[in-house]
Amino acid sequence: IVQQELNEKRDYLVTLRHMFQQIDHDHNGVVVFSELIEHLKDPEIGAYFRRLGVDTDEVEKLFVLMDEDGSGSISQQEFMVGCLRLKGEAKSVDLEILHQDVIYVISTLARTGDRMQELQKQLDRVEKQQVCALRLPTMTHAHI
Repeated sequence: IVQQELNEKRDYLVTLRHMFQQIDHDHNGVVVFSELIEHLKDPEIGAYFRRLGVDTDEVEKLFVLMDEDGSGSISQQEFMVGCLRLKGEAKSVDLEILHQDVIYVISTLARTGDRMQELQKQLDRVEKQQVCALRLPTMTHAHI
């Protein structure tokens, strides 16, 4: 059973490498968004993605998720790691972890927004005090 799983993983990686080489039309070692879009129209590439369990309905999001370094292109390693990471359906535990992360981010943003409002009020008070201080008559030599 273990050998069968290893063979399946090896075959999966070989298929990914082959698919990357097909998508990398100019053979420069990276895939840009336009190459990915163009090749996803190819029924063979679309079938590869479906067979590998990778959803291609949201191509732009798929590209961004694979482009780990934010370079605007996907290397063969990013492509293979991305496909492995995105393979298959989301599990309930994955969705729950994501849900908890979203709750945390929302609460952090809310606290940050509250703190920014407090700081803005403090700045407004300081500014008001400075304006008032500038309006006070000053004693000049003419008044003495």
